[in-house]
Formats: sequence, structure tokens, C-alpha cells
Amino acid sequence: MVPDKHSVYPEYLPERVRARLAVSRFQQIADYLGDTACLVDLRQALLAAKAQDKDRLYIHTDSHWTNLGAYRGYRRIMETLGEEWRESTVCMDGGDVVTGGAVARDLAKFNGLDSSEGDVYFPAIFGPNFSFRRTQTILPEGYTADKFPLGVFSTFNEKRKKSVVVFRDSFTSSMEPFLSSSFRHATYYWTIPSDDLFYKVVELERPDVVIEERAERYFKDAPEAGLDKILAKYDALKCDPLHSLGCERAWLMNSLVRGKFVIAGEKKPSCIVYGNVQIAEIFDDLPLEGAVESVTQANGRITIVGWTRSSGQDRPIDCILAVKADTAVYVTPAGNAGTDAAVSQGLQPGQSGFVMSIPATFVPDGEGPIDVYAIMGRSARLIKSIGGNDHDRPVAATSGKP
Repeated sequence: MVPDKHSVYPEYLPERVRARLAVSRFQQIADYLGDTACLVDLRQALLAAKAQDKDRLYIHTDSHWTNLGAYRGYRRIMETLGEEWRESTVCMDGGDVVTGGAVARDLAKFNGLDSSEGDVYFPAIFGPNFSFRRTQTILPEGYTADKFPLGVFSTFNEKRKKSVVVFRDSFTSSMEPFLSSSFRHATYYWTIPSDDLFYKVVELERPDVVIEERAERYFKDAPEAGLDKILAKYDALKCDPLHSLGCERAWLMNSLVRGKFVIAGEKKPSCIVYGNVQIAEIFDDLPLEGAVESVTQANGRITIVGWTRSSGQDRPIDCILAVKADTAVYVTPAGNAGTDAAVSQGLQPGQSGFVMSIPATFVPDGEGPIDVYAIMGRSARLIKSIGGNDHDRPVAATSGKP
């Protein structure tokens, strides 16, 4: 729980307002729950930081905390996770703090003031020690991007080992550089999750930590204990083949895009692993055919158009995966778009054509080709290396691994 500004700086309110402050809704919840590790109340951490940071924890003409205030909250969250997380915790204590980036702030706008104010932040967050990058987010079965108008995104940091899912509001924006620097994979959903969304995201991501960050002012309704109903619902659906297939495919795509390519023997990838689990094995003789017909780059995106199909037509291609420097960067369902490339081969576009529109920021820096793989079940085959010398022609079907 991120406290409202007046909970940290009540002394700046007029006396007549302070006299009328009642016990907050959050305080009622905290009193009811008592001492529990599941609830992290950041008020005490911020109140303690006032002795050192004075009035720099929140922006004066805004309701949000500064980057400095967010850091104090982040440190309290990481401390709550325990001693094993100390090595992953970013330490900025004693680091340079500056004020800059003046823009119009929300409280000033609400009051019709023509003013702007900068943030109080650590310049180091833009430096090499904060080396995470944005990556693709795979949404759970039954959810589409338009369900999250405020945004969903993920980050990757190869220096870390564990993962986190964060359900968030606007206060996480200033805390995100610290969290993304502490976890290998971090996925952020800007929403208050329903029990259904919470269950599906955790099942899909299987993270080490789940954080629901909520500002004090958003404690509007008393929470209801409904997760047991959702668990019972999905336990029953596990017997439904269509539901199981959809969930398995979403998990496969999510694992692939976060997987690591393992080189074995002849400087050649032999399998894709996610953590300690092998997601797919790579074969040169997988019975499928396909090609990349065009590659364009414009407006900060790389667009790859092509087609693929299994030669026997008895098993569909599940998805198409783009890889650079042994790091998966993007995955899309096969047949995600009707393309001229599929039609030119006499194929059904809805089953065989694919278009990948990859944000350029997802692709790691450095030289080397982008490899495009077709994934069929737990098997994979390279279709083409874009920018490389090999596989410049379409892949023809061969007999071999089923």
C-alpha cells in the first residue's frame, strides 16, 4: 500500500482539515488483518525517511511520490521478501539525487494553476547498471490488449534469476526501474485484478513473487474472499480439452519468448529451455515447410511476413518464434494473419500465413541474424536466418521427427 501524500505530510494540511480526518479505509483494513506478511504498509518507511529526505518524497504540486520516494518504498518491499533477496536489491543509498524534468502536475491542473515542477530522481537509473529491456507480454487465455487500456508490459534483465508479476496503478511508474532491475522477468498489469485475472496470470507466468501495488486512495471497496470459487471453477475446467489446449498454448508461447537457446555440440542450438524446463527441441528434419517472404523496418518496428505448414497436415504449427543472439524476442500464433505469402503457395491464410510486427526495442543490440523458427508441439525447426548467409531459401518438408 502506497500512502496518500497527506498521510506522510499531514502537517502541510490546514488545521481545520486535519481536525476532520477520520480513520482511513486502508487503516481499517490494516487493523482488521493485523500483523501479516502479505500486507506491506509503506507508511512507516516513508515517515521514517522524512528525517533524511525532508519534503522530497512527494512532488509538491502532484499527488504522486517522487522517484526518491518510490525508491524508499521499493526498499521496504524488498526487505519484506527476506534475506535471500538482498543480493537482487538495488542500493542507491548515498547516490546523487537531482531535480529535473519539469512538467505540469496533477494537483496544479486540478486547481487551474499554470505551473510545472520537476521530479526528484537518481540520474543513475538511466545508466548501465539499469540494463533491463522491454520484452513481449503474452496475455492469458480469454484476455486481449483492449481489456487493459492503461497498459501491460514486461521487462527482461539477464543479470537476475527470478520473476515477478505486478498488478499496479500509477505509483508503480516511478518504482519500475528498481523492480525491473531486481528481477529477470517482470510483468506489469495496470489494473486492479479480478480473481479470474489474478488466477490466470499467475498460472501463466508462474512467478516467484506477486505484488499488487495500490495507492491508499484506491481502497474504495471492502475486499471479498472469492478466489476459492475461481479455483473450483478452473479445477473443473481442467477436464475440458479446448480449455486445456488454450491454456497450454498460452503457457508454451510465454515460455518460448522467455526461453534461452542452449548450444550443444556443433555451435548450433539444440533446444529451448525456460529455467530448468526444456520447452522445445530443435530438429533439422521436422516435417514442415515454410518461408519468410518479406522483412521491413519502419516506425520503430521490424515486420516479418511469411508462411508455414506441417507437411502431413495432421498437426498444425502452433506458433512462430523470432530469435537473436540465442535470446527469444517475439512469438506469434501461426495463422495470425491472412497474407499474400500464404495465398501464393495455395495455402489457407488463416492457418498458414503469419505476420510478426516486432518493436525494435525488443531486439538485443549487436550484430547477428534474426532467426525465425516454426514451433510444432514441443519441437522446432529453423525457417530462415534474416541477415545471415544460411537458409535463404524456403524450407522444404522432409521426413523425420513427428
